[in-house]
Amino acid sequence: MTEEILLLGPPCDGPYGPAAALPQLAGHLRRQGLPVRAVDANAAFFRHHFTDRALPGGLERGADRLEALASRKSLSFGAMMEYLALAKAALVLRRGGPELVARALDRDRKMAGSLRSLLFESLSRFIDGGTFPESLWNVGEAIFYEGGSPYGTDSVLEGVSGPSLFGDFFETFVDGLTLSRPRLAGISVTYASQAMAAFRLARALKGRFPGLFVVLGGAFVTLHLSRTERTDFFRLVDGLAVGDGERTLEKAYAVLGARGDLATVPGLVFVRRGELVRVPPAPPTPLEATGPEWSDFPEEDYYRDGSGDVTGFRLSRGCSWARCAFCRTEEAFIAHRDRVDRAHFARLKELLGEGGRSVAFGDDEADADLLEAFSRWVLDEGLSFGWTVNARIGPGLTLERCRLFRRAGCRRLVVGIESLDDALLALMRKGTTVSLIERTLSNLAWAGLPVGAYMIAGFPTETENRARRSFERIGRLRDEGLVSSVFYSAFQIAPGSAVAERPEDFGITAIRYPCGADLNPPAVDFEGPGMSRQRAFALCQDFGASFQRRTPPEEGVPESVVVGARRIRLTFPLDEVAGAIRRFAPPHLDFFGYIERGEAICPPLKRP
Repeated sequence: MTEEILLLGPPCDGPYGPAAALPQLAGHLRRQGLPVRAVDANAAFFRHHFTDRALPGGLERGADRLEALASRKSLSFGAMMEYLALAKAALVLRRGGPELVARALDRDRKMAGSLRSLLFESLSRFIDGGTFPESLWNVGEAIFYEGGSPYGTDSVLEGVSGPSLFGDFFETFVDGLTLSRPRLAGISVTYASQAMAAFRLARALKGRFPGLFVVLGGAFVTLHLSRTERTDFFRLVDGLAVGDGERTLEKAYAVLGARGDLATVPGLVFVRRGELVRVPPAPPTPLEATGPEWSDFPEEDYYRDGSGDVTGFRLSRGCSWARCAFCRTEEAFIAHRDRVDRAHFARLKELLGEGGRSVAFGDDEADADLLEAFSRWVLDEGLSFGWTVNARIGPGLTLERCRLFRRAGCRRLVVGIESLDDALLALMRKGTTVSLIERTLSNLAWAGLPVGAYMIAGFPTETENRARRSFERIGRLRDEGLVSSVFYSAFQIAPGSAVAERPEDFGITAIRYPCGADLNPPAVDFEGPGMSRQRAFALCQDFGASFQRRTPPEEGVPESVVVGARRIRLTFPLDEVAGAIRRFAPPHLDFFGYIERGEAICPPLKRP
């Protein structure tokens, strides 16, 4: 009986398609002739969690909790967060109505991903009543899990041991897997929000399949989890994979079958005789040798957002600039530049199938020369499909090229602007200026290409006045039609970045890391010129909310909300609660830490 390789994607992410790593790994391993079974546990979790059966009881629990909070004489910071989340969820569900909620739960009915994810977050406030601050949060189309810090070994070990909003999902999911005799399981962890779920999934797998070798890999493992110095981490998994997972899994499968030496598996971190062993990773797999494969991910497993995007295909790896001060420019996934040629483009034909689909390229940054070559190939081949890609603001994005991209099917470019302040752009080492940014955005607008823009608030030396000027400028660009969407994030010091390695160059005099964060965490709390960290996070929330609001706010402040058949009086006005939270928004790594810090610095809000 053939022993299989099992590939899994854990919750939580958007439920609209598999994470890019899964079809990529499946395609590579199958081309090597290996028996592979890939399963998307994230998609299975959403099908399991959001059902008609779960809603009535959830509404009752949520209503009970909101009434209990409203009856208090005062709210602590954490209670404010829970109160506001429940009240907002009730308003969202009430505005949407039963028909929209039923449509969101139906995978066969199309709905904009951002709207469906917002409804799922709102539903989870009630379905998961009693688990707060453990919770699900919506950002755009994605849904993230918050359940403790994944940046500390102790926090991870403690976080996967108790009850959870996941309930018995992982045990039920694993019991339902129809496998013969799996030899190796690889769990891909791309985001911090997937770490706790990945370890719970690993534990369920090892309980069901004794002797199964379970490896966690992916970006979050490479950058953070693999940095552990603790052997007790490996009570939960057998190994951690650093770098590209293709060669690690390929070699591990062979070594395990031959009972060979795991120290020959590139990129593997494991424990042998009580000691940690770290095997250097192999060089990145050339893009020419890669190609995703989707046979394990039927469309009916996913919710339909109308895009039909094919994911997992790249035109390039790394960044053509790789000098930004806030970026991990020394890491292989940024520093190693690799581009495909026209021969590789042809693989898209089979991926697109019968047509009617589009491609969301997974490039960190596709340069203008590459996009020109790709666009000319698409037009030469007479292909018709839509595509989106991450790009870089620069002189290469001429009006002629932008019009070419549009004719070739480009429907959106996503760019990192970060700031509209020349002095700050120079300190960031972006290689751009405000005039270059505006000229490039004008070229894209004249070509009819929508642009998504990323902005940063709170970079070292940035004052509140400078941040507000950038906010006003990007707002004008949005109003003038040069930018279609804006996403704000508060600055964090990434490990390995120039800011982390040489903080004195940026005026930073002290960096404080959370106690127990031993897994290479980003730093959110530091001292130096510019606005305070607390103010930076508060502004980021204000700026982000301003751009994400798609409809005018309701007139006035609601005095009550309806949950199920119950009307609940909001004894603490929502605008006062939200204002208190913003005033004391603390720097944070994870939601639990955010609330803990808020509890320490924010005075209770008394009922009027």
